[in-house]
Amino acid sequence: MLYASLAVTHLSDTAALLVDQNATRVQLVLQAESNFNSAAVSEKNVILSAADEKAAKAAIEAYNAATAATLDAIGHFETIAADPEQHALIETFRGAVVNRREASAHVFELATAGKVDEAFAYSRGVAAKHRQVAMAAVGKLITMNVDKMQAARDASVAMATQTRTLLMIGATAGAGAMFQAMSSLGFNAQDAYGLLKLDAYSDVSGVKFLLNIDVASIAEVDQMTPKAVSLGAQLIKSPYKTYYNWYQAVLLDPEQNVFRINHMME
Repeated sequence: MLYASLAVTHLSDTAALLVDQNATRVQLVLQAESNFNSAAVSEKNVILSAADEKAAKAAIEAYNAATAATLDAIGHFETIAADPEQHALIETFRGAVVNRREASAHVFELATAGKVDEAFAYSRGVAAKHRQVAMAAVGKLITMNVDKMQAARDASVAMATQTRTLLMIGATAGAGAMFQAMSSLGFNAQDAYGLLKLDAYSDVSGVKFLLNIDVASIAEVDQMTPKAVSLGAQLIKSPYKTYYNWYQAVLLDPEQNVFRINHMME
């Protein structure tokens, strides 16, 4: 019970950390791409609404907001990206976004001056080249981080398989002789709490039980008790001989469940 609790907790925490870190990177880079695409749409809307000063102004404001959101998302991504290759792609993307913003500003000048054809031409030519550079960089970032998230998932599966194997070994071979032999559940009368030095846990309603880890000898009880403590158990009562001729130690696991390491003497 103790070993399983520690192993499963470690698996859960590690797997969650691996997946969460990579999922956050993917989310941020997708946000950057989405905001950048929104800016491109707003640029076209400025040209199309150039004759309506109010509409054109609103489209320019939308463009600026989308571009700022793009740079903000890639900035947050940069703080959690450790890979030098990703940092290089981030710089390429950021540079292209800034260059596109400068090109778009010229597009807006042409459009609001009534030079719609020239605005379209500049957007399709100069501005579009910067957009292509940005989209190539962000596409690579997305692929890299989706691959990393898949790798994290595979690592979690491998970790789960390893943990399951160790637990099976613990159940059958005794986790290095720790749980060698049978285990059983014990249901206690009220008087047993004082005997087991568990008085503090006796005033509780509901079904009461504890796990007995039955081992082959007195020596194994003495060996396994400190081993359990080293793994996180709390020793309640050191190994002793009971009046009913058992040799046992009483412990709590990290979740405050009672268990005994026990040898039934002849």
